[in-house]
Amino acid sequence: MRDRLEFEFTGFEEFAERVAKYKAKVRDEIAQRTVQAGFNIQREARLEVPVDHGVLKNSIKSYFFNRNLSAEIVAEARYAPYVEYGTGSLVDVPQELTESALRFKRGGNRNMKARPFLWPAEHAERAEYLKDINNIVLTE
Repeated sequence: MRDRLEFEFTGFEEFAERVAKYKAKVRDEIAQRTVQAGFNIQREARLEVPVDHGVLKNSIKSYFFNRNLSAEIVAEARYAPYVEYGTGSLVDVPQELTESALRFKRGGNRNMKARPFLWPAEHAERAEYLKDINNIVLTE
């Protein structure tokens, strides 16, 4: 009979349990930070939006998906894109939003200067949010 070398792995159940707890903790921390970022963007956009009757300001809302791991901050007033990007020859769109903004390009001869409110709020929050997510993942 040949001798054989055996390895026995013990504690796998405990290891799997620890991994699951780790994943849940990291997921919960990322979700919490995502919700915070969404509301920060909403708040800042509401502070920056031009106000006439308050319809546009009150249309700025945050929605959360995928167990709060995804956020969507929107301005639901139908004219929001025209305020954000401007109209006619005065359209001013940040380069990374060009494709998105093209959906709202219209002809005509009305020229309204862009008064961005949502993009600057998102841009201001983005770097801090990404830094925090990176720290959550790397420190856990």
